[in-house]
Amino acid sequence: MPATKATVRLATKSIIASGIFADFAAAGVCRSIPGLIREQLELRERLRPYIMDQMAVASATGLPPMRALFLEFPDEEPAWEIGDEYMLGPDVLVAPVCKRGAREREVYLPQGAAWVDAWTGRPVQGNGWVTAMAPLARIPVYLRRGGALEVLSARADR
Repeated sequence: MPATKATVRLATKSIIASGIFADFAAAGVCRSIPGLIREQLELRERLRPYIMDQMAVASATGLPPMRALFLEFPDEEPAWEIGDEYMLGPDVLVAPVCKRGAREREVYLPQGAAWVDAWTGRPVQGNGWVTAMAPLARIPVYLRRGGALEVLSARADR
C-alpha cells in the first residue's frame, strides 16, 4: 500500500502521544514510509519515561496527560481559544499540522514559559504567535525550558 501525505500527517500527529503507530505498522500501512517518521519515533522514545510519569499522574489525580493549553496557562486568553494544539503533561506543547499541503503553521507558545524546539534543542526566541516549520515528516513540538524534558531535546549531532 503506497503511503500518502495524509497517512504521514496522521502518523506524525498520533505518534507523540499514543501507541497508534503500532496499529499502523501491524496493518502494513507504514512499510513504505519508515524514513519519513523515524525521527517521530525517536522523539517518542525519548519521551517514553515522561509519558509514563504523566500516565501515573493521570491515574493518581485524574488530570489527563493530553490537555488543552488553558489547563496549564489559564491566564492567557489565546490558550482558551486554540483547538488544534495541546499540552502533553506540563512540559510538552504539540502543534499538529491539520491543513492539507501545509509545510508551516502558526503556533501559540504561551508567554508564561520559555520554550525549546524539541527537534533542534534550540531555545525559541520570543513567545506568543510564531511560525513553525512543519515539513511532512515533522510535527512542531516544543519543550518547556527548565522543565523535565529539556535534556531530551533532539541530539545535537544531527
